[in-house]
Amino acid sequence: MKTIGSIAIAFVLVACGSATASDDERGSAGIPPSPAVEYCTKLGYTYDGTDCTFPDGTSCDPWIFYYGTCGQAYSYCNTHGGTISSTTKDMGGWAAHVALCTIGGISCEEDSFFRTGVCNAETR
Repeated sequence: MKTIGSIAIAFVLVACGSATASDDERGSAGIPPSPAVEYCTKLGYTYDGTDCTFPDGTSCDPWIFYYGTCGQAYSYCNTHGGTISSTTKDMGGWAAHVALCTIGGISCEEDSFFRTGVCNAETR
């Protein structure tokens, strides 16, 4: 009886092992970068673990840059002809800090503009 149980357990372990996705199927493992770090690096700036550094050598915390309160000249919005500002958005019980891009008389959230390349009233 023990032999049959051992064989059954071995069979289950082998079957489960063959059903495991490979690294290629799962994509990269680990914690994804924060939206602020992603914003910094995808715009071509350097992130050193604490700061987002711009081409002129100035730097600031990536979250502060993401919220539009520092490095405004290097924001996606400003580099595409708009003006960035920081605002607070009522989220129904809590408040969120967001960067707001104003371009061509239209305002939208900077994160949406950065991800889609489109700034219109619907992306606010």
